[in-house]
Amino acid sequence: GLMFWGVAEPMNHYVNPPISDGGNPAALREAMRISFFHWGLHPWAIYAIFGLSIAYYHFRHDLPLAPRSLLYPLIGERMRGWWGHLVDILATVGTLFGVATSLGFGAIQINAGIGTMTEVADAVVVQVWIIAVITCVATISVVIGLHKGIQRLSIATMGLAALLLLFVFITGPTAYIIEIFVTSLGAYLQKIVYASFWLDLRRDSDWQADWTLFYWGWWISWSPFVGMFVARISRGRTIREFVLSVMFIPSLATFVWLSVFGGTGLYLQATEGDIAEPILADAAIALHTLLAALPFGDVTGVLATVLVIIFFVTSS
Repeated sequence: GLMFWGVAEPMNHYVNPPISDGGNPAALREAMRISFFHWGLHPWAIYAIFGLSIAYYHFRHDLPLAPRSLLYPLIGERMRGWWGHLVDILATVGTLFGVATSLGFGAIQINAGIGTMTEVADAVVVQVWIIAVITCVATISVVIGLHKGIQRLSIATMGLAALLLLFVFITGPTAYIIEIFVTSLGAYLQKIVYASFWLDLRRDSDWQADWTLFYWGWWISWSPFVGMFVARISRGRTIREFVLSVMFIPSLATFVWLSVFGGTGLYLQATEGDIAEPILADAAIALHTLLAALPFGDVTGVLATVLVIIFFVTSS
């Protein structure tokens, strides 16, 4: 999600903010604040609630590491019956929709990345082939085993992502990135309560549905998977440690990513004014458009495409 929206979302909010005019310094600050709001504490609060509940009942009451365990306070041992089966099935189907959304973005972005390097067309049939081929690779990785296949791919992915982040931070407007991170974090914390209750009352506007409600649905659909993951790795942690770790560490990492990539994109648009139009026309090329404006764009463009492919495999 961050690979796809890290550049595109702040740019969209900068040019077309929900309220006020776009393209000015106020819109720039608001663009980053809104991006932080969509990717910050709110999604991780959803994951923390789900994960903490499962972790508590699994590790302290020896119940299954499954969504059905959340029913235990309500119906007791009956959660092992058809009510539990129903909840587990619904959680699985919900996760399927969440993964489908993420993989859809991934296929579109891979298609766009390959298209910038070759003559491959940006078409649905190409994206279907990308999904088919990479799903086969993902299946092979699962057959090999989580520790040998997926674990190694995941570690490689995080290493490549860190290198790409460091490259953009160094070759981009470093001082500006630091400034926009501090400013945006302050604005986010100042308005977090206001933003949580804000409703777009304009009858002719679909902004909130297209952005905020879309994200909320996406986070909720991923919550069984992410919640079970963080529950599984949290044996021996106190509730306080669990909540602080799940809420703040991923949020902070996300804010850094958005500041580096989104901040660099906004800086280039504000100073050179030539990257917003293609990004708004096609969000899938946003990352490659940004990298093309920095040194060694051809090399980093290939790296970014490889990175999205590996993210695709591990997510799938």
